[in-house]
Amino acid sequence: MAFAVSGFFAGFAGALYVYLIQLVSPNETASSITILVIAMATIGGVGTIIGPAIAAIVIHVVTELLHVSGTVYDQIAVGLALMLFVLFLPQGIAGLLQR
Repeated sequence: MAFAVSGFFAGFAGALYVYLIQLVSPNETASSITILVIAMATIGGVGTIIGPAIAAIVIHVVTELLHVSGTVYDQIAVGLALMLFVLFLPQGIAGLLQR
């Protein structure tokens, strides 16, 4: 049941995204987007709702601010944050909030 519900919401979000950008290309499924989604879940805390939501907002703001510079600093920052959270705070932001 959980798999079906999560699949429904993922498909619905994908349909809304395609409607928003009105173009589907291989660039939309690039590995950097997948890494961002994994980073949001890991930094936020796997198994919670509020942690990844907070992490998604923070990561999106940081990547947009660093993306303006025109280099790959946004990817470096996300990778560094991901490594630090895995090493020092494995429960993520949600684990920090629960303490």
